[in-house]
Amino acid sequence: MYAGTTVEELAADRLWTSAAHPYTRALLSSRPSLDDADAELRAIAGRPLSGFEAPEGCAFSDRCPNVRDLCRSDRPRPVSAGGSTAACHFPHTHSPEEADSHA
Repeated sequence: MYAGTTVEELAADRLWTSAAHPYTRALLSSRPSLDDADAELRAIAGRPLSGFEAPEGCAFSDRCPNVRDLCRSDRPRPVSAGGSTAACHFPHTHSPEEADSHA
């Protein structure tokens, strides 16, 4: 959940291999390393929103590395793909270049 909205549903045993929503992937990458105490923690850029602040489009759009104009104007509907249901216009996208190729 992000800003009071479900952004992804996925079986727990598939979380590390099949996360589709950029917020889910950002949460996973911000997890501290148990093997390397000196590893730098990764933070998610920007400020988290409350459910009362959710914008017209995707609530995660101000913090998403893959954001497009569509994300800011249209709230994404949950889409099932690869064992996950993600509310994202560009699920499984890892870079802006990949997002453009899926548009």
